[in-house]
Amino acid sequence: MDALATPGVPKTQRANFLRVLETLLQREQDEEQISAEAAFLNVGVRIKGFEPADGHLTDGPKDYGFDFVSIASDNCTIFQSKSVNYANGIDGGLLIGPSYLDDIRQIKEVLEHFDNLPMDCNKQVSRALIGLKNEIARLSLSKIADKDASEKPSFAISILLLAMGDDFTAQARTEFDMLASSKFQYADVDVSVTVAPVFLDDLLEELWSQRNDDWKDRAGSKKDKVTLNVVGDVIKDSKTAIFYAKAYDFVEAFDALGYQIFEPNVRSEIKSSKVNRAIRDTVSTRLGRRDFRHLNNGITVVCDGYAPKGPKEKPTAFELRKPGVVNGLQTVKSMHDAFKKLKHDDQLDFRENCLVLCRLHSPDSVRHIEDLIKATNNQNPMKPRNLKSNDPEQRAFEALFAEFGWFYERKEGAWSAFSSDARGWKSLGGKRPDFFKTRANGYRKIDNGDIAQNWLAFIGFSTEAINEKRSIFAEDHLYALIFLHRTIKHGFDYDFRLTRESAVYSASREKSPDPAAMLLATLIREVADKLAPSRKENRERAIKNLDLSRKSRDEQDRELDNDSGYQKGKMLRGMLTLFVEFVGFVLFRALGDRVHERIPNLRNTPSMKAIFDNLDYTPLVQRYAKRDFEKSDLILVLFTAFEHCVGALYESPAWLRGYNDAPVKNKYIYSPNTRRQLLEELLELDKRFGRTEWVRDWADGFNEKKGIFRQITSVL
Repeated sequence: MDALATPGVPKTQRANFLRVLETLLQREQDEEQISAEAAFLNVGVRIKGFEPADGHLTDGPKDYGFDFVSIASDNCTIFQSKSVNYANGIDGGLLIGPSYLDDIRQIKEVLEHFDNLPMDCNKQVSRALIGLKNEIARLSLSKIADKDASEKPSFAISILLLAMGDDFTAQARTEFDMLASSKFQYADVDVSVTVAPVFLDDLLEELWSQRNDDWKDRAGSKKDKVTLNVVGDVIKDSKTAIFYAKAYDFVEAFDALGYQIFEPNVRSEIKSSKVNRAIRDTVSTRLGRRDFRHLNNGITVVCDGYAPKGPKEKPTAFELRKPGVVNGLQTVKSMHDAFKKLKHDDQLDFRENCLVLCRLHSPDSVRHIEDLIKATNNQNPMKPRNLKSNDPEQRAFEALFAEFGWFYERKEGAWSAFSSDARGWKSLGGKRPDFFKTRANGYRKIDNGDIAQNWLAFIGFSTEAINEKRSIFAEDHLYALIFLHRTIKHGFDYDFRLTRESAVYSASREKSPDPAAMLLATLIREVADKLAPSRKENRERAIKNLDLSRKSRDEQDRELDNDSGYQKGKMLRGMLTLFVEFVGFVLFRALGDRVHERIPNLRNTPSMKAIFDNLDYTPLVQRYAKRDFEKSDLILVLFTAFEHCVGALYESPAWLRGYNDAPVKNKYIYSPNTRRQLLEELLELDKRFGRTEWVRDWADGFNEKKGIFRQITSVL
């Protein structure tokens, strides 16, 4: 690849990744119950390596252009988001005009007057700016305290213009260039401000880099070999080689393959790390590039095999098959990002003169690759999920899931690694990818992160499942509750409290849950996704029912705001994980102490059997559309009961008032109060079936058995 080449998302895959982005945006809207504009901000922030919950979400009235602010000890990143209406799909050819830059000017004006912050800015902006100002002042105070310090402290602020477009217009480009960089001083600290656009292709390229796990390059051609050029001598034996490599070889490998080369390592980049910034700063200067080999800890690589090139005793290069950087993700990504910003002459200088220490290992150089990962990763934190991937229970779940034909991904990239080299996957006893293939719907594979999240919701803790997904593998009490214990009651019976002191821990049995039960909990979440109308479907249905097709969008919105059917559909879309908790409650209440042994029987019920065996949701969706309810088709019937209970919530004046007044709808929906009311409505429904026959097209089984829980028991 030429030094000046800008990779970009592969043209042949651009349309596919636009659909991926649209799916991410749709799910964000559904799960968080937020506007399309807010969803674009959240998704863009995550794609660029940040987490909304870890910074300041400042978007709103009187935000002065600040939409999201992430503050670190010596740098800050600010997002300014510009979205457009994408209800009918993302426009792939939009050009961004000069008006999109107005908020950037406003942000810079505020930053350069820290001691005169706007009095009328919203609370989130005020909190973020005060935090930023104090962080810069702290640097100044540290300099005063350190009498030996000679350099003046510096602080870097990056403003990212997140725009749902392809590029600037010519006029906007000219105006942007004038805003791209500036400097000012505050509290005797040099503050640099850089502005960078993040267009659609930037987001799509990052998505491609993260999701490319098939050992294919940007052209779609198979590529599983990388060449590292050697500079100087090599220390080597039959299984390991240590040498200085051309840093550009790693930049080129990342350009070609994306995050695939980090498959054994952590996938996420840590944007606010001091280490990352130091790497970028060092390789951005000619002197720094020449010193880099001495300043950096180096990169550790494992591979399926490597072959030296040149003289046997003095190789000039190594060709690696399926390389995996187990230590040095931050180094490679930081070098890559810095290289892209260099001028042509500096790129050429980087290619010739920037070296990095490389430790190269063949597969059997160490007994356990995880030991090598843990030993060499000490600059930035590891992903807890990957560190747990080789624990005994995770290996056991992998084998147990395989017994009923499902591949259990116990770490990131596991399926890709298995499908490309099944013979090397010793823990599955010689199984091949086709063993997990369905008749027509792809492969039966499930991610242990999804399993963990949905099982936590199923046993009654959906709020934690939604809000603490990143903590599941990091917090021992959560991890043990999900993978190592069987709870004897549902979270409803513990008042939905999951503190470390909660009785749910002391009352649970030390035995891992049945893997089929955990899988069913995740499939139930997918059932809700298939049956609940999408936002677009819900809107189109309501517009048709209300005969609004000839009215403007604003007029339609006003009518829809007052339509109960539309609002119920919108609410239902945001409650998909609550349905998992709902089903869990029904089964715990119906089956009592036999619940864990009986849940797997769900896979033999009409709709779930097709899903469990072949990932075929068609029978389920068709029966639901035709209102064709079999008494034993429990999940389909329970979804309809769930719809009824959600409707009852909406018709409760007190609950609806709280929902309408809630600043964050998602938090209100997943509050203990809402969840309690939802399940209490179910209990009342059960009593109604016990007292008298209640005529509903889905209720025959409940009527026949005089109750919901009795019918569940009779079927399972």
